[in-house]
Amino acid sequence: MVTFILGAGFNIDAISEAGPFFGESLWGERYQIECGYPLIADMSRLCFGTEHRPDESKSIEVLFAEAIERGDYRPLTIFANCLRKADYYIARRLAVCNKANSYARFFRDFKGSHFLTFNYDSLAETFLFQLGIWNPRDGYGVSVEAGLPPAAEEFASRESRALVLHLHGSLCIRTSET
Repeated sequence: MVTFILGAGFNIDAISEAGPFFGESLWGERYQIECGYPLIADMSRLCFGTEHRPDESKSIEVLFAEAIERGDYRPLTIFANCLRKADYYIARRLAVCNKANSYARFFRDFKGSHFLTFNYDSLAETFLFQLGIWNPRDGYGVSVEAGLPPAAEEFASRESRALVLHLHGSLCIRTSET
């Protein structure tokens, strides 16, 4: 079994491969929807504001941890919403579109592999789910209670043949004591 390590920047070209996204206002005006996977260099500005000048010796993870310790979940919420938006638009379009793209080829060619990722997004899971070889109930390497999207009931009893392990953690699952 081959295992890939997906580093920061793995999804850097995803927005260019997906193409622009457009919406329509209530007045019928067309506008471009801004979405993309944030780069480390942009995360401080996005999550902590333009006036924030972080201590360059601290990683973004440390900045998030310090904010959480202060009870300030706003930076993490901004980051999570940015990732969800990118996954919704970019990962979904790339995974389900019929035209070839480098991400689809990669996951299709290596669908018998496992993936360790330093990224918080769900790009890998989106592709592997679309290929029918990943299930959120066991695909993170631990048992997870998960609702599946409509029309995906056929996957409910399937075991994942590919695992996606988030080395920094995932914003898609949380622990629960029941």
